[in-house]
Amino acid sequence: MKKILFLLLLTIGTQYIVKAQDLFKVTEKDQDGNWLDANGNAKTDYINNRIADINSVLMIDIEAENIVSSYANNKGLPQEIATKITALKNVLQTEKDVLEKIDNLINRIDYSSYSKNPEAIHKQLKDLQILAELVDNISLIDKDIDNIADSFYDQTGTDGMFSRSYMAAAVVLKREQAKLFDYAKEEGVSIKFGAWLITKREKIPLHIDGFDNIAPQQQYEVERWAISLTPEQKQELADLQKYAKENRDKGLDLINQMADMQIKAIKDLAWTEYTGIADQIKLEIKKLESDPSVEDIVQKAKTLASDIETFKKDAERRIAYYKNLKFQKGENITDLVSKITSDITYFSTTVETLKKKASDLKSSINRTAINLSPNITNTFSAIIANFTTKIDAINNLNNTTIKDIIEGRKLDAAALEFSNAVLKLSLTEIKKNFEFDLTNAGYREEGNRVALKLSVYDKSSNLEIKTQIREIYLFKVLTHVISTVGIVFADPFTPTAIQTQFQMAPYYNLLFKGWIDKKKRRKSITYNKLLDWGIGLHVSAPDFDKDDVPELGAGIVITALHDYVQSGIAYNIFTGDPYWFFGLRIPMPSFGSNNQ
Repeated sequence: MKKILFLLLLTIGTQYIVKAQDLFKVTEKDQDGNWLDANGNAKTDYINNRIADINSVLMIDIEAENIVSSYANNKGLPQEIATKITALKNVLQTEKDVLEKIDNLINRIDYSSYSKNPEAIHKQLKDLQILAELVDNISLIDKDIDNIADSFYDQTGTDGMFSRSYMAAAVVLKREQAKLFDYAKEEGVSIKFGAWLITKREKIPLHIDGFDNIAPQQQYEVERWAISLTPEQKQELADLQKYAKENRDKGLDLINQMADMQIKAIKDLAWTEYTGIADQIKLEIKKLESDPSVEDIVQKAKTLASDIETFKKDAERRIAYYKNLKFQKGENITDLVSKITSDITYFSTTVETLKKKASDLKSSINRTAINLSPNITNTFSAIIANFTTKIDAINNLNNTTIKDIIEGRKLDAAALEFSNAVLKLSLTEIKKNFEFDLTNAGYREEGNRVALKLSVYDKSSNLEIKTQIREIYLFKVLTHVISTVGIVFADPFTPTAIQTQFQMAPYYNLLFKGWIDKKKRRKSITYNKLLDWGIGLHVSAPDFDKDDVPELGAGIVITALHDYVQSGIAYNIFTGDPYWFFGLRIPMPSFGSNNQ
């Protein structure tokens, strides 16, 4: 009978979208109140989400029944109480929605129209029956629910026919929760709960009131409306103005330098490492071609050598692209960034394929080594070992970069160790619902993470019975303003004294972000790190007449790829002449880049 009841509870509990084994839940409360729906409930996108606004408040709910359930499961003890509580809580979460639907259906059913439209009445009655059965199933959770519901009859009257079951469920829930905490106290169930701010350089333990003795971080709110330039940006703008003046006749030479750097990188990759390996493989093939016992090895070696040569030819085609760039059109300029990005992806994928083929060849050599002379075996093994080592190094580097952008950096859970300052507390004594304001996490930047960890212990040992870790990426998700400085390449529509088509000029942008794309910012790490766009005001200081007096230009700018690419149109305020401009935020030696 107990098994049947247990299965019924599980069935009822899974009718609702809930992760029953979560040890704690995190709900983001943003500054603009967007986290609430029309009914005053937290929106799904704000619950246990992987991204939060950098200045939000995290509401944390300790799921005591799931903790006890996990504990009991680990110890081989009964879980009926915790499972029953989960089912009751799931039911009560739907109370408002179900009762409103029932009320709306009852009020809409017009029996007088039955003769005209019986199908519509039948459908409404069927929908009502489904909802009524959902309410009736509540009594399956506990045998006392029907009796308790009947006791509310005089208080609620006929209108409470459906609500009485929910009222009874709330009474039973309170009773079962008391049993749960008695059980947890008897078993000595305890927990530790901690938090860390994870930056590129360090993991900083954070203070959670009531759970540790860690010193609080200094309160810091990340600027949401960053209209004014920081002292660092002011200094950079001055440096860029000087730099632009010194290089105003160089046009796009510096962007060409970036293309040259890419050419050198591809040459180093394709020629230095792989060409030599391919030549060595072909040399060894000639020694083996007459030996039928190693035909499989010869064929695989030929394929690998051919693939490496194809790889080299692809590299040559890519080099030709960079050599032929003239940067006379805007599309060629912006193509540079996407082309370099595609190169990284291509090389990462290709070297992975080559590595697999090399590994397969090495396995074949090992299997048939008995038929090979020691010299040939050793030579081939050395070649393959060298080949796979080089590919591993390149592949690991590229994959790490790509995965960091697309998926976010993988959290090293093993490195999140509780210090002695984190308290081990009885489950019956801790607060189950509390808030952590991210402004109390101290200084933080976009892309930083907050890691939250809860571990369950028992009184007989200090071993973790169950652990859950959540990581939350911090970005500026809400509408915000940022200011950026850097260098653009300006092209006036009228003749000027500048000898090249484009002139470098320092700029200041005031960008509006997050006013249309909040949903993407909340869902995608890739979007926040790489793809986010903005639109705003642009001010630059070109010197088209070469009189060493910068002219003030103002206009509109659109940025994309996390401000790596920007373009727009501005007007020379003194002459009224228009000019278009573009900018690329690419790190180069002695070349200024946008900064936030």
